[in-house]
Amino acid sequence: MILELDVRQLPPREKHPTIFSKFDNLGNGEAIIILNDHDPRPLYYQMLADRGNCFEWEYLKEGPDEWVVKIIKREKTIGEIAASDLRKAKIFMKYGIDFCCGGKKSLKEACDEIGVDYYKLNEELKRSNKGDPELDFNSMPLYELTQYIVNKHHQYIKQNQDILVELTEKVKERHSDKHPELKEVYHSFMSLINELHKHLMKEENILFPYIESLSSGKSVSTPFGTLENPIRVMFYEHDVAGDLIKKIREHSNQYQIPEDACGSYSTLYQLLKEFDEDLMLHIHLENNILFPRSIELENQLKNSK
Repeated sequence: MILELDVRQLPPREKHPTIFSKFDNLGNGEAIIILNDHDPRPLYYQMLADRGNCFEWEYLKEGPDEWVVKIIKREKTIGEIAASDLRKAKIFMKYGIDFCCGGKKSLKEACDEIGVDYYKLNEELKRSNKGDPELDFNSMPLYELTQYIVNKHHQYIKQNQDILVELTEKVKERHSDKHPELKEVYHSFMSLINELHKHLMKEENILFPYIESLSSGKSVSTPFGTLENPIRVMFYEHDVAGDLIKKIREHSNQYQIPEDACGSYSTLYQLLKEFDEDLMLHIHLENNILFPRSIELENQLKNSK
């Protein structure tokens, strides 16, 4: 459906509220065509601020007497929702929604997939707008964002991997006779640590230094051509890590501590759950914010030459 709206005869104070009302009633993929007597660019910025990146903007006619703009409504993906505010990412984590590796789905698709009430979750996401915002990763300089990821999430893995490897092996040896699923938890976690070890080295030694050079405006030759090539590999490796984490969740019954669990058993599941949550935020920052912004910057620098 395409709705046409001529706002030339409306009082100025009524134009934007009228357009917003019509836009909000559009379905996903539907469009509205605005006819105006001047460039409606201020509307674009207000929509971006108030509604977020959930629309496509196309000029059909640009003056001098008549301006015509087509606005297509599109539903944000859960990755885009999470990228807009870390508070929303934490709500997704609470409901078990995969917003990093599975971030291309719509909110409705993600809810239907795991049986979460779409309307209830949507209301909770809206309420999360109140209060102090989290760090704004979308405007943080890229070199700061890479350092944030290394100092917070890479270091977290390095500081916790040894104790978790030791603990998973210890609990497996002592309790796998009654809880055979611990063998699968152990093998999946060991595979995950091996994957992450190689992955972090690639990021810290190759990918992140290149992104930081882009952030400073420097032109650096690379053996991998365009940035999209190594990032494609990173996406794949994130999917592998995500699949291993899902296996750990399944075999541990979502980190549900059994009644006969000893102190080490309980501690293991608590630490694995914390490791899982940190890794999901880690992958989210890269998949949904760092990598798209880096590719966009590289293209901008190439086009400016």
